[in-house]
Amino acid sequence: MRFGDLARGPCGRVSKAPLIKGGQNAFSNDLYQIAQWQWRFPLALWGLRCGDHFDVLDLDGPEGQKWLSEHKAELPATRVQITPHGKHLYFLPDARLGP
Repeated sequence: MRFGDLARGPCGRVSKAPLIKGGQNAFSNDLYQIAQWQWRFPLALWGLRCGDHFDVLDLDGPEGQKWLSEHKAELPATRVQITPHGKHLYFLPDARLGP
């Protein structure tokens, strides 16, 4: 899988919520569509649609760090992204898990 294969879309810098109608379900990997969004939302953060190829556990703030310290031994090894407020842990989708 390459990054270009992943559906993505513009998100708010503060809320991190999708800026387009349909939310993450409307994210696309079509380069023409992405170029249009880049023009329309020049300061946006870019989000990837979860659930297609991966899921993300978003652990922010003291509560997220506390949860991670209590459950780290239960989690498989995975890629971790350090964020300004905590960490994102990336996993392959698992139908046994829910939102």
